[in-house]
Amino acid sequence: MQSSSKLLHWEGHEGLVLKVDWNPINNSIISAGEDCRYKVWDCCGRLLYQSSKADYSITSLAWCPSGDVFAVGSFNSVTLCDLAGWPHGKEKLNTGSLLSVAWSLDGTQLAGAGGNGTVVFGQLVDKTIEWTGIIATLENQNRIRIQNILKDTIKELDFRDRVIKMSLSFQQLVVATASQCCIYSVTNWNTPHILDVKDSVILVKQCRRYFLLIDCFMGLQLFTYEGRHLSNPKFQGLRTESFNQRNVSLSNNVFAVIEHNDKKVVRFLDVNTGKLVGEVMRHSLDVVEIALNQLGILADQKLVLIDSNRDLFISSINVRVNQKQFISFNFYAHLSVKRC
Repeated sequence: MQSSSKLLHWEGHEGLVLKVDWNPINNSIISAGEDCRYKVWDCCGRLLYQSSKADYSITSLAWCPSGDVFAVGSFNSVTLCDLAGWPHGKEKLNTGSLLSVAWSLDGTQLAGAGGNGTVVFGQLVDKTIEWTGIIATLENQNRIRIQNILKDTIKELDFRDRVIKMSLSFQQLVVATASQCCIYSVTNWNTPHILDVKDSVILVKQCRRYFLLIDCFMGLQLFTYEGRHLSNPKFQGLRTESFNQRNVSLSNNVFAVIEHNDKKVVRFLDVNTGKLVGEVMRHSLDVVEIALNQLGILADQKLVLIDSNRDLFISSINVRVNQKQFISFNFYAHLSVKRC
């Protein structure tokens, strides 16, 4: 916060506002009230989502550190909601009003304190990802179930530590546990390449040839799917805890990232050296999501971005970019950017 910042206030709920939480990665605010509703706001106070009226007051809520989901506590229940506010799962409890909820730093576990003195713990399970007919489901904190729709086969992968992150793209499954990173080819589930990790993995991002691994101890690391270390991208103002699936993108040539301190700026780094390459891209509004095309050479590299107005733009990255050099589609982009 800055002393010169303008103070904002708005009507939040009918009745008392019981809880609020803000996430620095998605820059969104959630609030809970005596009116039995929870709401999602942007940083300017614009309402993004309002829940239907529950049976009881919403007494607690908290963002997952990654900003992808949040938990909502009420009388004898906790609900898991996505970034947009939609509920995805509800667990019945025997706690009375759930007065406080808190996440583990890796976002895999949740704790709650009930009005009757009970403390409850939970893990995120049943997360599903898919790629060209292959579905990977986190059955419990140590097991992933692989289903091949085309071949009608099922394989179970067991891990000695709890699974923190998993990513399935380009015929490769990358699983990060508390102590290891396991790289599986979809054609061979029996002999993965294994890397040791020294801290909880924050993000896994894949492209056709390489994948990006981010943790707070080692920072940014690029690897091949054979487990060979490629580079450690670094730049001024790097904050590993600020990365998520929307503000970074990876191709065979370039790693792109939205600047944390100035979200109008996108930086590009060479995947082989980890050093800045090309010109910094500056947009007229804050950029909220980016994606690089996955084919072609560096000279043909394109970037797709969505800005805070939800307009979509496409541009080359090897020139200094201004508003006129963008190809603008000027429509409301309500879906996530997909791989090009």
